[in-house]
Amino acid sequence: MSTLAAPAPSTGDQYPIHVGAWVNWSRGKVMGATLTVSRRDADLLIAFTSFFIAIYSTPHQQDVVYHQRQAILRNSSSPENAIHLLLKLFWSNHSTARRFRPLPVAIVAALCILFFTTAGGLSSQISTAIGSQVLLQGTRCGYISDPNIWLDRDKFFRYISYQSGKTDNAANYAQQCYTDDKTGFLDCNRLISKQIGSSIDLDAPCPFDATICRKASGNLRLDTGLLDSNDHFGLNAPPHQRIQWRHVLHCAPLETAGYTSEVTTPNDSYTLYHYGGFGPPDDRHEYTYRASSLDVIYGQENKHITYTTQLVESLRADVKNGITFLGGSNFMPINSLFRPDADTHLTFLSGNGVLYLEPTTDDWYRLAKTPTDILWLGADQETTIPVYLPLEPASPMGCTDQYQFCNTAIEGDKCGPLSSLRDAVAGAAPIFNTSYAEFSAYNAESKPGTLLAYFGNVFFTFDITVDSILGHLGANGLLSQRKMNGGIQGPIESNQWQLDYIHLWSISLAATQMAFIDTAVGPTDQDLFELWTNYTAPQTNKLCNSQKIRSTAYGSFSLFGLFIIFCLGFLLVITSYILEPVSELLCKKKGYKVYAHMEWTTNAALQLQRLAQEEIGMGTWHKCLDTIPTTEKGELLGSLDTTDLEHPVLRPTRKTVDIMDQLRDFNETLQPSNTKSWLHL
Repeated sequence: MSTLAAPAPSTGDQYPIHVGAWVNWSRGKVMGATLTVSRRDADLLIAFTSFFIAIYSTPHQQDVVYHQRQAILRNSSSPENAIHLLLKLFWSNHSTARRFRPLPVAIVAALCILFFTTAGGLSSQISTAIGSQVLLQGTRCGYISDPNIWLDRDKFFRYISYQSGKTDNAANYAQQCYTDDKTGFLDCNRLISKQIGSSIDLDAPCPFDATICRKASGNLRLDTGLLDSNDHFGLNAPPHQRIQWRHVLHCAPLETAGYTSEVTTPNDSYTLYHYGGFGPPDDRHEYTYRASSLDVIYGQENKHITYTTQLVESLRADVKNGITFLGGSNFMPINSLFRPDADTHLTFLSGNGVLYLEPTTDDWYRLAKTPTDILWLGADQETTIPVYLPLEPASPMGCTDQYQFCNTAIEGDKCGPLSSLRDAVAGAAPIFNTSYAEFSAYNAESKPGTLLAYFGNVFFTFDITVDSILGHLGANGLLSQRKMNGGIQGPIESNQWQLDYIHLWSISLAATQMAFIDTAVGPTDQDLFELWTNYTAPQTNKLCNSQKIRSTAYGSFSLFGLFIIFCLGFLLVITSYILEPVSELLCKKKGYKVYAHMEWTTNAALQLQRLAQEEIGMGTWHKCLDTIPTTEKGELLGSLDTTDLEHPVLRPTRKTVDIMDQLRDFNETLQPSNTKSWLHL
């Protein structure tokens, strides 16, 4: 039996990442200097940095007054060891007035421990503090062309498949990352901005002529405000080389009274909705949408179990130069629906045989207030159930889309008009030193014009508007579908349409965020390469290589942080090594602080050993001010006398003592008088 392995969830780490130095302009020119390396190299760099901090975090020499305290500082291997000995010194002198003398030094040692331990522990912050932002390599940066279905069906459906896949990805991302749902498997930290916020007005006025909306208020207006190309979409650039973008969606359920007509044919009957016409002048259709009548859809005496869902269809009317742009529109709206400063789209919601178990006052779903009994036939049984049916074959929703582009390099009036997409680009073109003609031809010559063309083209080549999303997802784009099963619709909220459109808005924003990444890296499916056009202009390619995302497969480090750590570390290490030679040189050449230098030198461990041995007369010592003193070749040194366990002292070696005893006896034999021998001098 063959099995199919489930594909692993995509993490986004398959994107080509720039490895090396770059400037993350979100943090500024200096603090944003960044080094990106692979995760393995990043872990090694963090470990080495922590180890390097440990190297230079040894205590530094200090001039002290009392010999015990100085000896402790001079010979302690670590701040911890120094604190331990200094506290013991404090306790041993607790009954004297000088008992507090060691405490300041102990406190300094404790602060050294705290500082360098913290520095070592936080060394990883040179990476984690700047986040997981990395720079993409724009290997196939460009845009996808929209083929004509009548000229090449194969290319067209490859294009549709690509756009539908992107819409599905955006819908999944919006469901998990634009909500409080924490149970999903997607990584919500992949995009530069996890989600894009918006202002939500649930009591907005009618976006059209007030007579065509069901309500003069209680409608929906969603506004992103001005979004930054760097902060929200990851297009890496300094503050004066960015573009700001705004999108406003304004929706309201439409009135149907006076805008419908009935048509009956031998085989069917329809309701026509008259919100505008379509078709050429010689074959003009003076209606916008046609829906089968309720009798056709719900008129069956018996109802079998079906798996139908609502039918959702969208139509669009774009505006260019203040009039309807027929080349980008599905219909020409009537005057009460036309807005010269906005693109308009209509969405028709049809029950399509779905049975509603509960009533609702929602203005888009529009269900009857009283139930209708339906005879439900199962495989071996029948049941009469009360259901609520739609009041009309289709319920229209009207929305306007408005856009705005701003140039951050300009002080004062830096924004174009809030208008339809094409007029928003045309109105902003002069402040970007370009024209709409250059924008359309992808041949902007100025740097600001290239930025506008690169940024704005995303909205023309990717299906990221609400009506486009509904075109791909259909009724599955509505939140109400989560309570749908087998053609049976569960409870509908009184403002369900607003919840649906807020959800669609989230999908649209997520799709917009992802579109910039797709622009930079292009498709991976070779079947799409012939539909893809790569950017070739140098200025555009620079933008292609400035797209940021977040990735845990790589590590990004602050070059400024690394510079400070290693420069400070090398400075401390070098200082610790040259301090004594410099002090010695000043002492010998200039006579500078001779006593202090000699005291510090003789308190070294080996010099203290020399002093102890020399005190009992052992050894002929040389280099008494160097780090390592030496004796004559073959000389023996004293050992520890443990006769008094409470007071151990050094004593000469046994061999030397025996020789000295023999000399003492010989001296007494030669001089029996009371004269002192040389041995006692």
